[in-house]
Amino acid sequence: MSLEVSLLGSNGASEVVLLEAETEEDLRKTHGRYFKTLEELKVSERKS
Repeated sequence: MSLEVSLLGSNGASEVVLLEAETEEDLRKTHGRYFKTLEELKVSERKS
């Protein structure tokens, strides 16, 4: 928890996530947003 707090800082603008899966492909299927660029996230948001 202290590592997360130190990485986040006080503004909470960042997110620290620990993901576990058999393969990276599995992670991309279930948590794909963590692998997208900022531009890809913006495009996805506009489509919603």
